Amino acid sequence: MSAQIEARLAALLAIEEVLGAAVIDAAGCIESCINMAEDDAIALYRMLSAAVGSFADGNADQHAPAPSFATFALREGQIAFSSTPRRALLVLTDPDLQSGLLKALLHEVLAELALTDHQLSAQPPAPPAPLG
Repeated sequence: MSAQIEARLAALLAIEEVLGAAVIDAAGCIESCINMAEDDAIALYRMLSAAVGSFADGNADQHAPAPSFATFALREGQIAFSSTPRRALLVLTDPDLQSGLLKALLHEVLAELALTDHQLSAQPPAPPAPLG
């Protein structure tokens, strides 16, 4: 799965205004991180999920139809945060990227990753290797 996540983040970073991204699972562990230090991504995740709330905190509706979303403007850019019950996505961007477009991008990435999760879980298990 991490190869699919890394490929999707790499495609996201092909957008000129996107500077870095990280995917964090519901347990708070890095699934993939590009152009960000993993420690910074974890710290941002903890701070933003505490400030905004996230599905991972157990207080949100586990069957919510749409991921959470928030952006935070900085002097030289912005941080976008979106989460689902399965994972959270952090993206660092230039200040010029519009919030509506950023929200659509993050939700698209999370939906694609959820679809991949579903497809992987629907596959039948591999047959056992013959012994001897």
